[in-house]
Amino acid sequence: MITDHFLIFEETPIPMKHLLLFLFFCGSFLTYSQEPININGLLAPNSEKELWFYVQPGDKLNFSCSAEKKKRISKLTVTQYPNTVLFQERKFKKLANELSFIDAQFVKVTLENNNKEAITIAFKAEQISDKTVKQVRFEQATDTSYGYPTTRFRKVEGLETMTVQNDKFYLNSRSNALIKGGKRRVLLPIQLPENTTEWYYVLTASRNEEEVNSTRSTFNLASELSEYIKKEESLQNSVNTLAPPPGADICDVYLMDQTNAELFKGKKTFKYDLSSSRENYKSGVIKVKNSGGRDIYIGINNPNNLYGIHVGIEVVAITKAQNIIPETIRIPIITSYLKPVAQ
Repeated sequence: MITDHFLIFEETPIPMKHLLLFLFFCGSFLTYSQEPININGLLAPNSEKELWFYVQPGDKLNFSCSAEKKKRISKLTVTQYPNTVLFQERKFKKLANELSFIDAQFVKVTLENNNKEAITIAFKAEQISDKTVKQVRFEQATDTSYGYPTTRFRKVEGLETMTVQNDKFYLNSRSNALIKGGKRRVLLPIQLPENTTEWYYVLTASRNEEEVNSTRSTFNLASELSEYIKKEESLQNSVNTLAPPPGADICDVYLMDQTNAELFKGKKTFKYDLSSSRENYKSGVIKVKNSGGRDIYIGINNPNNLYGIHVGIEVVAITKAQNIIPETIRIPIITSYLKPVAQ
């Protein structure tokens, strides 16, 4: 028979297209199989054994397991990573099964012995695939989650405005002060808070008392300066952009310490801070850099010989403030774990 077949082959060659079709057909059924995993031995009490596989679309996983000497295996579980159970059997003596997969995934087979005694098992698993079977290794990975919202308090340093003084005065003319009495000079002591960084005063002067009262009612220097602070704009430019109040008649305004304030009051020669003082001044906003001292006075003089004037003034301090701000946070919880990787 062998010879006959040989003679037929020589006389009737197989057409090339049939030969290619035959080879393609055979190749389409080419499969790879991982070396079967065999576990034969003791499974310790209260312990488990894990086996990992990387399966690809179309793969099959055959496994069988049995226990000897009438013992029972507590549990066998097949899990898709991370925690989807594909198959599970409890308290069995013997089983065999086959799973087919349509997606690529990591699969874990877990054998558990929850008994107080060790048991002897025979386990076998084989992965069948039409692709190269990949091994599973593990690499370190981290995962970040966030705990429940919690409130913490944070110290924030900033600036605040404080109205220190808001006053009105009437100053006689020079002639009336000499003939009828009354004062053409007034001293205003300024009590600044200890944490003052700089301060401002706004002033208006007029012979008409109603005009001064009306202007004083519109003084809003503290709020205007607060807006600069909130917008984190430079206070250095605030004086140039703040609109001065209306004023009709002039006065002299001097910034001085206590010693010179006494000289000013006694109509003697005195010294004053040139940058923060004004002469022949009707109205405006003046910025004062805090020199660190607290005994500060503003002296106001009416230089007019014939007419008295009404003066309205407001003093606002910029202070350092430390606020306690509550904020809601969620504390990150970073967890390290081993992540399966196919290779």
